[in-house]
Amino acid sequence: MKRFLAVLSALLASFAAASISSAQQTPPLPANTIFVASSTAKAGETVDISVWAGKQNTAFNGIEFLLKFTPVSPEGLSSLPTGVEGGFKVGSVFPASAIWAVNIDTPGEVRVAIAAAQAINGPGPIATVAVRVPSDISTKASYLVEIREVILSDESGNDVTQATLINGTLDVEAGGPPVVKGDLSGDGLVRVNDATKALRIAVNIDKPTERDLKAGDVNGDGKITVLDVTLILRAALGLIKL
Repeated sequence: MKRFLAVLSALLASFAAASISSAQQTPPLPANTIFVASSTAKAGETVDISVWAGKQNTAFNGIEFLLKFTPVSPEGLSSLPTGVEGGFKVGSVFPASAIWAVNIDTPGEVRVAIAAAQAINGPGPIATVAVRVPSDISTKASYLVEIREVILSDESGNDVTQATLINGTLDVEAGGPPVVKGDLSGDGLVRVNDATKALRIAVNIDKPTERDLKAGDVNGDGKITVLDVTLILRAALGLIKL
């Protein structure tokens, strides 16, 4: 009986280890594809958009591509996600020595170029791009995340066989009520507690969220300073309107 239990325990342990190993593995990726993984975020949040490669028919050393965010719903949606400065990571399919460049100058677009000395054929992650979701989205929204203008090149700089491109989506959950200037606490009023919160940000004690910046940057210079704190205090006393 003891021997039976020992064998059973060993089998269960082996099965558990196999299950953990399986769970940690990358799921199968479509062969000869470059595709965008779909993502979900809330209005005003920063979200990572990942680009993946299935095993390629032809190895490549470099890739260039454009991620374009196109509003799908609701009708009339015009606000676009924007790339975040310093929010790019090269995927593990590339060696650590890979060289890259990113252009986030155009709202709704992120251009990426990566080059490596070693040939790559996947499968695995190519890159992760952080984008900031618009904070003024008040209802559920969706964007098509298109991967365009893809160029794959070999070690000699020649174009290689084009992969099949698969777009992704970015689904956005509705944000909260509209932001009131000076109202960092979100209670709809401008009070001394808002000035206190703004001051902690101004002296680098706290880091601002996008909502904090939208509410606390009263003078519109792109940051929260002591000047903004002073204006919020004056507004709290009814001396000025923001």
